[in-house]
Amino acid sequence: MGLFSVILQVKTLCADTMRIYGPTKIIIPVVALAAFALLYGTLRVYAASIDELKAQISEKSEEIKKLEEEERTYQNKLTERAVEVKNLTGQIGGLDSSIKKLTSDIRITEVRISRTELEIKKLLIEIQDKERTIERQIGNVGSLARLLQRSDDEPVIAQLIKYPTLARFFNVIHALASAQQGFREYLVEIRKIKDGLNEKHDETEKKQHELQQLSATLGDQRVLQQSQRSQRANLLATTKNQEKLYQKLLEDNKKRQLALEQEIADYERQIQVIIDPASLPKTGSSVLGWPLPEVALSSCFSGTRSSAEHCITQFFGNTAFALAGGYKGKGHNGVDFRAGLGTPVFASESGVVRDVGDTDVVCRGVSYGKWILIDFQNNLSAIYAHLSLIKVLAGHAVRRGDLIGYSGVSGYATGPHLHFGVYAKQAVTIAAIPSAVCPKKKLVIPVSPYNGYLNPVDYL
Repeated sequence: MGLFSVILQVKTLCADTMRIYGPTKIIIPVVALAAFALLYGTLRVYAASIDELKAQISEKSEEIKKLEEEERTYQNKLTERAVEVKNLTGQIGGLDSSIKKLTSDIRITEVRISRTELEIKKLLIEIQDKERTIERQIGNVGSLARLLQRSDDEPVIAQLIKYPTLARFFNVIHALASAQQGFREYLVEIRKIKDGLNEKHDETEKKQHELQQLSATLGDQRVLQQSQRSQRANLLATTKNQEKLYQKLLEDNKKRQLALEQEIADYERQIQVIIDPASLPKTGSSVLGWPLPEVALSSCFSGTRSSAEHCITQFFGNTAFALAGGYKGKGHNGVDFRAGLGTPVFASESGVVRDVGDTDVVCRGVSYGKWILIDFQNNLSAIYAHLSLIKVLAGHAVRRGDLIGYSGVSGYATGPHLHFGVYAKQAVTIAAIPSAVCPKKKLVIPVSPYNGYLNPVDYL
């Protein structure tokens, strides 16, 4: 039944009530008429505010699009620099590009926070509007119910004799029947408003959670930006902005890394573990999720890789670098993914963080740098290395897809990337290795016998 027809029926009822009962009895039908008008009319209590917020949200979305285009420009420059940098000017330029990209990332996050705050404000206004509507409608429906109850309580004969003609009597009866139908529709509409209110509450809760995540991301990005600035300043201070000193620094780091690899290889040869292949997941079963967003399990240098940003710069095992003498004949013990500084790194499966560490604290420029080791529930463990920021602690339970850190260039790395290694869980242990590379200090890292290292691609 439409609004106009219901109003006409209630007006008829009001007119007859006025004639029979007098003006003091007209209050209930008038309230009923107002109630229907409020119910079926378009609610515009906060229309102006809502429209204004929608416009502001749209403006923020457009700003984010423009900033993302700018951010892609910085990312493209960093990708072009992804090859090994062999001179000081190139290294400083890479750091400057990273700082600019992080500045862009920070601005994007700030605008996203602003947009989310506007979205929450809009939702709260809509919730308040619906709550007031429900409260008002419940009061009005009570008035209409009392009117209908009164007509039901009075005998038909008593009602009949009050009207001068049968036509007038039947008009009133028809109006009451129409009002009863409208009453039922009224209740249905209130239920719909309540359902809409619940949806708005759920949406608000999601947006508030999103706001918390954005605020945390913003804090992380600012930490990373400051870290890059400090790294740039330290590099200039160490090299005195001289190419000769920079080349010596590179050579010294390479010699220390080779010496450390030999020490680790000697240590791991002493470890013996028998691994039951049946205890491990089947290869090709994809039991592990991507450690990065948009991963391609193809070489970054093949010319045939997909459009995914995070391709593989070095595979597991006897890679070209390993065959050329790297890793002391052991082969590469993981997979290296191209990942710009500050790329989110995710837990590949649910499990528990066994430990975290930072080799740069005791011996800068060698080994894994900042690393995380997670034990999964499927008898596998995984290491995430060369991170710029760690977001978990030892003993933390993580779920598949949880943010655990950000990629970087810590430890011995020629450029930003993620080293992702997989172990048979029973084979990997955390060791404090005395090292001649950094005298009087112990390097704390995960170690495993050679048979404990597994090809990550087999499980991704």
